[in-house]
Amino acid sequence: MAMDLLEMATKGLGSDFASKIAGLVGENVQGTQSVLDSGLPLLFSGLANKSGAPNGASEVLNLLNNFGAADSQLSNIAGLLSGGGLGGLGTAGNGIISALFGNKSDGVFSALAGLAGVKPGSATTLLSAVAPLAFGMLRRHTAKEGLGASGLASLLLGQRDSLARKVPESLSRAAGFAPPSHITAL
Repeated sequence: MAMDLLEMATKGLGSDFASKIAGLVGENVQGTQSVLDSGLPLLFSGLANKSGAPNGASEVLNLLNNFGAADSQLSNIAGLLSGGGLGGLGTAGNGIISALFGNKSDGVFSALAGLAGVKPGSATTLLSAVAPLAFGMLRRHTAKEGLGASGLASLLLGQRDSLARKVPESLSRAAGFAPPSHITAL
C-alpha cells in the first residue's frame, strides 16, 4: 500500500505538536488539535485537486519545492516552536494557502475557526504554520522515492477521495471543493 499522507504528516509533527503550538497562538490544545485534524486533510486535498488539473502535477511539485519547509526545519520542529515563534513558517504557509485556495482563503480560515472553536487569526496562523511542514515532509518523501511530477500526482490522486472524506463539509464548501461523491478519479 502507498504511503498515507495524513499518517506521514501526523507522525512527522509529533504527538505533542498541538500542545506546543497552542501556547504560541494563545489557544487551547483541543481547538488547536481540531484545526490540525481538519486542516491537514484540507491541505492535501487541495494538492490532490491541483495535481489533477492540466499542468497541475508540475505546479504541485513547484509548490513543494518553493514553499515546503527545509529538511533542517523538519529535523527540529520542536526547536522551531521553542523560541516563542514559528521560525518564518507563516510566510511560506501564506504562499501555500494562496496557491491552493486563492480568493477563498479567508472563507477557509473562517470556516476552520468555526469548526475548531478558535479565533479566526489563530486558525490562520495554525494552518499557515503547518502547511510548509506538511509540504516539506511530502517533498522529502517524493525525493526519497524518486517521484517526479507524475509520480507525485499519482500518489495524491490515489488518496484524493479518502482525503476529501476527512474534510468537514463546511470547510470543503469554503474551499470550493466538490463533495467527495462527485469527485472522479483521473
